[in-house]
Amino acid sequence: MSKPLRMGNTPQSQASDDGAVSNSEVSADVRSSHVSANPSQLNDIDTALEELMTTIAGERSAASFACGGTIPISKTDTNDGANATPTSPLVKVYWSLQEEINARKVILPLDHTSADSSPAALKQLVSDCSPATFGRGNEDILDPSYRQAGKMEPANFTTTFHPADFRIITLIERILLPSVSDHTENSLMGRAIFAELYKLNVYSGPSGFFRSHVDTPRSVRQVGSLVVCLPAAFKGGNLLVRHQGKEIDFDWAPTSAIAIQWAAFYSDCSHEIKTVTEGERLTLTYNLYVTEPEHAVTVIPSSLVEPWTLPLYGQLNALFHNSQFFPNGGVLGIYCAHAYAHTSEDASINLPRTLKGSDLVFYSVLDALGATVEILPVLGHRKDNYYWDTDCESEDGELIGTGLHAHRKSCFSTESHSLNDIVCDEWPHERVTGITWLTGQKHWEEALSYIAYGNQSTISTRYSAAAIFAAIPNWEERSST
Repeated sequence: MSKPLRMGNTPQSQASDDGAVSNSEVSADVRSSHVSANPSQLNDIDTALEELMTTIAGERSAASFACGGTIPISKTDTNDGANATPTSPLVKVYWSLQEEINARKVILPLDHTSADSSPAALKQLVSDCSPATFGRGNEDILDPSYRQAGKMEPANFTTTFHPADFRIITLIERILLPSVSDHTENSLMGRAIFAELYKLNVYSGPSGFFRSHVDTPRSVRQVGSLVVCLPAAFKGGNLLVRHQGKEIDFDWAPTSAIAIQWAAFYSDCSHEIKTVTEGERLTLTYNLYVTEPEHAVTVIPSSLVEPWTLPLYGQLNALFHNSQFFPNGGVLGIYCAHAYAHTSEDASINLPRTLKGSDLVFYSVLDALGATVEILPVLGHRKDNYYWDTDCESEDGELIGTGLHAHRKSCFSTESHSLNDIVCDEWPHERVTGITWLTGQKHWEEALSYIAYGNQSTISTRYSAAAIFAAIPNWEERSST
């Protein structure tokens, strides 16, 4: 993220002397658009926001049933740090149909500099593949009217490309696995993904295709599939993945000759491969299984996942390209769906790099669309039926922390200080109005402890929830990019 989120300095907003954002912020932007905009356009915005909230409030898997990305090919190792765009060396595929025959080899992408990197080598691999079947119940069916493709079993080939080398498996864990895990498993990071190489498939022009289908699970522990498209030129062959009325179109043809491209999706997603009109669409398919986790936290390069491959992208992209959506700018707020230690000593380091599931999806998509995105704590108004005192209740707005920090412990007491003064002095924050919230609070952590006086002194605690905030640029800025 290039710049910090400034709640009080979004377009068309004015900050008062006490640091609170005035009503000219988001809510005023919406009101002013209602004055001049066409009522039907406003209804469209309201409907789009309601649909977005429904997506978020409903099954979280609707926001994260698929993901994908691109890895450029490089003949030299150009990676120079954790944030560099990952690149892959040339990909080599070795194969042999019989043990006593020396393995053949093809180097991709084809550069015509050797026999192993020539069209003849790729043609030999294609010809050595057998007709591909598909599963129907417990049967393997061969039906060229339903699937026209070639296949090779893992026992007959090997490749120098491994998804784990590029952190693809770890990224899939973070995006897809949380939606099929329960709360305890997500909190304890109790599960991980194992990718098992399943097949090498070839869809050849001008007639390779696979009609819409749902993969047959190979195990009760299988949660999804990974498809890796190797660098070989082709046209057509779009992979369409559908789930709960939404569709992601993976169009790999334009960069098929120069990059590795991949997609992962849940086992219950229907998907199809459109007709390959030219060339050879060469893919590695993997079954994704739940397994025991690796407990080390790993930084994932943000450039590895392409936001347009995330299902929520279409809904938010449509809003961003509508002139009636926050015409003067505004702020969206999304409380995190998963629990994070956002009041720990290292919270500012671990977030957003440890986001997972729909939280990672929201953050990535909003950032890609040009919003300034930040994760900040929100101090709760009540916890366990304990309400703020009169001073705090009388003020408008949300208490948004100025940054992620550890749980604060105050030596002040309510005998000599008001709760409002304690919060102002001990918990750095801004009071913000006009946030458009898409979700409600879900996970709380201890944020501020202080001495409370009643009949006797006790330690009382205020709680905070982590939220993703996106400062949306005004329409003029959005339309110029």
